[in-house]
Amino acid sequence: MYQIRLFFSLLVCLAAFLSSEFGVVSMQTSLPTAAKPTTADFFSSFRAVRVSGDRAYVASSAGLLIYDVSDRTNPRQLSQLFIDPSDSYELEVSRDYAYVLSGQAVFEKPFLRAIDVRDPLAPRVVAEYTDLVESQVFDLHIVEMTLAIANQSNVDLLDISDPTNLRRVGRFEVVPRTGNFSSLAAHNSTLFAAYTGPSNAGQTGGQIIAIDISDASTPARIGDLALASPPQSIASVDDTLYIGIGYAVGVVDASNPSHLFQIGEFQLPLPPPYVREPPPQSAAVVARGNRLIAAATLGFRSPVLIPAPFPVAVFDISEPRSPHLLTQTQLRCEVRGMDLDVAQSDALMPAWDASGTGMSILDLTTNGELRPISNVFVPGFLDVAVDSSGTTFLVGANTLYSVRKGIGNRSEVLGKVSLSQGAAHLQVAGARAYVYTDDDGLGTDVHIQIVDIADPSNMRVLGALSLGDYYFPFLATSKRFFVDGDKLYVAALTGLVIYDASDPTQLRQLGFFRTPNVAENVLVRDGIAYLITHRLKRFSRRIDLYVVDVRKPSRPKLKGKLRDIDVADFVTDLEVRDGRLYMVDTGGGDGTLYFIDGKLLVVNVAEPSAPLLESKIRTRPSRLSYAVAIHVAGENAYVADGLDGVSVFSIKGGAAPEFLRIIDTPDFANGVWVDDSGNVSVADRSSYQVYAVSP
Repeated sequence: MYQIRLFFSLLVCLAAFLSSEFGVVSMQTSLPTAAKPTTADFFSSFRAVRVSGDRAYVASSAGLLIYDVSDRTNPRQLSQLFIDPSDSYELEVSRDYAYVLSGQAVFEKPFLRAIDVRDPLAPRVVAEYTDLVESQVFDLHIVEMTLAIANQSNVDLLDISDPTNLRRVGRFEVVPRTGNFSSLAAHNSTLFAAYTGPSNAGQTGGQIIAIDISDASTPARIGDLALASPPQSIASVDDTLYIGIGYAVGVVDASNPSHLFQIGEFQLPLPPPYVREPPPQSAAVVARGNRLIAAATLGFRSPVLIPAPFPVAVFDISEPRSPHLLTQTQLRCEVRGMDLDVAQSDALMPAWDASGTGMSILDLTTNGELRPISNVFVPGFLDVAVDSSGTTFLVGANTLYSVRKGIGNRSEVLGKVSLSQGAAHLQVAGARAYVYTDDDGLGTDVHIQIVDIADPSNMRVLGALSLGDYYFPFLATSKRFFVDGDKLYVAALTGLVIYDASDPTQLRQLGFFRTPNVAENVLVRDGIAYLITHRLKRFSRRIDLYVVDVRKPSRPKLKGKLRDIDVADFVTDLEVRDGRLYMVDTGGGDGTLYFIDGKLLVVNVAEPSAPLLESKIRTRPSRLSYAVAIHVAGENAYVADGLDGVSVFSIKGGAAPEFLRIIDTPDFANGVWVDDSGNVSVADRSSYQVYAVSP
C-alpha cells in the first residue's frame, strides 16, 4: 500500500504530547536485537528501481529484489533479499554492487548496505555502514569510487573502491544546521546538492550548493545558487541542472560550478481538478540523454494521499537550456525512484495501487508518450490466519491467498480467489474463510464475504453479507465481525446483529441486540458476546463494553457492561482467554490522530455481570504505538503494532501484561497469527513474514 511509514512517523511526533494522559503505565524496557524471519516473501512497497543491462534492481521496504528484464513484456523475478528492519527509499547500482539506503522515516536508524549482486540468484549483504550522525538520510549518489549520502545538513562521502569495507573519507557540513539536503546530482568531480533552509530573506527557501569532491577527504564549496522555494529534486545532464521547485522545474547553467545561474523555469502542466486549486506538492525530476521526466508529487508514496491519475510530463532536452514539452501522460505511479534506460528508450518506475505496489515498464516513444509494456504488482498484505492443517491464508488487495512453506525460505502459493473489493480482515472458521471487504478502505459498500477453503488450491466465494456504508471515522480499522460455529455476529452501527450462516448463499438474521451508541467490534466465546461501542462525551470517543448472552440468538440478553474503559478512536481487535478479555485500541479519541497511542487493555470477564478493567498498558516501550491486531497464544499476547512491528507480552498466570520484546518488521505490521508450533506469521504490508520466536 504505499508509503504510509513516513506519513505515520510524522504523526508519531505529535503523539508524544499525548503520552501522559489517562494514567497509562509506560515502559522503559530496552529492545533486544530484532528477530530474523524464517520466511520472508511476496515483497510489496516498491520504492526505487535501477536498470543495468538486462537486470532491474528494486528497493522495497522489505529489501532488494532482482528481475530479469531481457524480455520487457515479461519481467521475471530472479531473487529477493530480506533486510530487517528497513525503509529502503534510495538505491544505486555500480559495477557488481547495489547500495540500498534506508532511514528516511522519522526515528528509524539510518543504514547503508552494500549488496553483492554478481550472482543475481543469490544477492548477499557484504557490508553495512551506520556512522551517520543525523537521524534521517534522503538521497545517495555515486561518482566513480565515491558514494555521497545526503545526511540532513551533511553530505557524507564514502570510499567504495572496496564495497566490503565501506568507510567515510570526507564530510561536507552546512553550519549552522538549519536545513537538510534533499537530493544529489553530479557532473565530473562536482557534486550538486539541493538544500532546503532559510533563504537570504529569512524565509524558508533553499539553494543549490556545488561541492568539489575531486579530493573526497576535503570536499569544498565552490559555488551556490539561492532559490526562493525549497528544491525537492535535482537532475544533471552534462553541465545543465534541472531542479524540481514547487510546481516548476528550474534550469540552471552549471558550466562554471563556481558561478551557477538560473537560465529558465517552466511550470508543470496539471490536469483538472488541480488546475485551479492544486494540492500542496513539489516537482520530481529525472533526466537521461535527451529526455526529462517531471511530475508533481507529494513525496509520500501513499495512494490515499496522492491523487490519481498522476500527471507525468515528458520534455525534449536536446537543447538542454530550452526544454520542450512533448506530452503528458496519466499514470498510477510516482516518478521518484524511477530510472530511464536510454539504450532501449524505456522507463522503469515504482508503481502503486490502492493496496500494494510494484514496478511498471513503459516505452518512452519518440513523441514523448509513456506506453505501458508490462507491470509487476505485489499486494500489501493486511491480515493473516493459519488453519488447523497449517495452511496460511492472507488477504491483500482484492484477493484471498492460500500459501504454505516451500523450498528454502520461500512460500508456495496454493491458490487464490478474487473478492472484487479491497480485503482488510480475515477469520478462518473450519472449512470457510470470512473476509471483510469494502470499496476504498473508508468503509463504503462493506461486505463480509464467505469463501470455501476446504481445498486451498481451489477456493471459491460462496456468498456475501452486505453491511452498507460505514464511512469515516471508522474506516476499515476493526474486524467488526466474529464467527462462532455456524453463527455470524456483526457489530453494526446500531448494535449486534446475529446471522445464521449455515447456508452462506442465503444468510438469515436470527436476532438483534440494540446498543445506545455505535457498535464497532465483537468477539464471542462460549455463548457470550463481548461487544464494543463508542460514545461521544466532551468531544472525545469513550469506549464501553457490553457483555451479552447469545446462547439464544433470537433473544440476546444483556449480562453486564463496563463504561469508560478508555478514550480512543478505534478498538481494533479482541481476544478472550481464561476469563479475561484482551483488547487493543488506538488513537487519541479525538478523531484526528489515527494509529498512534495504541494500548493493550485487560478486562476481567470471569463474572460476566461485573466486568472489571484490570490493566492498561501502551504497546510500545517508547510510549508511541499503534495496536492494530492481537493474537493470544500460550502465555504470550502478540500485538501487530503498525510501524513498530509486533510487540510481544507475557500474560503468564493471568498477570498484567509484561512487555517482552518487539519483532521489528520492515513496514507496517497489520496482522499477526501464531500457529501451534509457535511460528509467528505477520502480514506487514511490505511482505509476508514468518518468525520462529522463543517464548
